[in-house]
Amino acid sequence: MYLLKKLIANVFSFTTILDKLFYTTSNGKIFLDSKEIPPFFDDPCYAMNFQEKMFLWDPSGQGVLLNEEPIHIKTATGVQEKYIVTNVFKKENNKWIHEFNLYDIDKKEHLFPKPLEDDIVIHNGLFLTHPYPRISISRVSETGTPLWQFAFSQLAPVYWDANTPDTLEKIIGVAHGNVWVTTDGGRLVAINANTGELTKVFTRIEEEQIHGYECTHGLGWVYLNPNDSHIHCMSSFHYYKINTKTLSVDESYQYKELEPNAIGQFGIRQTLLQGDYFTFLGVKEGESQIRWAGIYDYKLRKTVWLHCVISDEEVKKGNELNINHPPKMAGNKLYIKDFKHNLHVFEKEEVVS
Repeated sequence: MYLLKKLIANVFSFTTILDKLFYTTSNGKIFLDSKEIPPFFDDPCYAMNFQEKMFLWDPSGQGVLLNEEPIHIKTATGVQEKYIVTNVFKKENNKWIHEFNLYDIDKKEHLFPKPLEDDIVIHNGLFLTHPYPRISISRVSETGTPLWQFAFSQLAPVYWDANTPDTLEKIIGVAHGNVWVTTDGGRLVAINANTGELTKVFTRIEEEQIHGYECTHGLGWVYLNPNDSHIHCMSSFHYYKINTKTLSVDESYQYKELEPNAIGQFGIRQTLLQGDYFTFLGVKEGESQIRWAGIYDYKLRKTVWLHCVISDEEVKKGNELNINHPPKMAGNKLYIKDFKHNLHVFEKEEVVS
């Protein structure tokens, strides 16, 4: 079980690096666990980690910090795998355009000889781009050459309006030769990573089966689990496991029916897949604030931890849990951020019977 051990106030952003807590405050101070690190930027920055490396990036454009060595790229907007994403917004011929590129941290140079005009997302070494509005997705080579493009107009219109084409919501990941994405029309779509051709579509709308789409009861929050390379989904009612190799639903059940007195009491507001668990934030029946957090073991089909994080007194002050920060597990600790920028640090302790 997890017990509350510490409450850290004024947390702007946080991440975990080798099971250590790394966070920044709204006044720009930087901490690794409880040790303050000399500031590198004037403004609060976001913390990220990848392959045991620590990154900071400043949203106002001062640069990126790799471990303790500053990389001053004023156009930096984030870190993906071994690349720093750069974003330039400029005006040419009376037209505002975006230009994106990737700065290779190891080679210390930009990847693409010519910047791209579409957002870049990296998955399993694939460079995937999408425009705004998100009407298509493309794959490009390491030189920036387009390899294919998939237009979401190929799908049926969204279910609520026959005149509205579907659009990209999120790129989930790459597995078994397919790029997996979710759409604003509530679909889960597999696109061939080599050709850009449509592989399969999952939908929650029964009428869309006439298009050859496979029907589910609602996918909710969708994740590709790196441990097994399969899709795991958790909605307010259902759990789904979709086999990315066979393109079929391997497992499906309603967890509210299994545990009406545990997770079944809640309206789920956010989840995060972490190995064999979904952590979640929820609103209990009869309440209106997001006060509760829990851990659900989808293999055991059981809630293994449930806790009311926000007290009645804090609710009266207008506080609740931050929907943008689902509970994060790291080592024997669990981190939960609330709306008032407090970071609740829980620690796992074995129950002695």
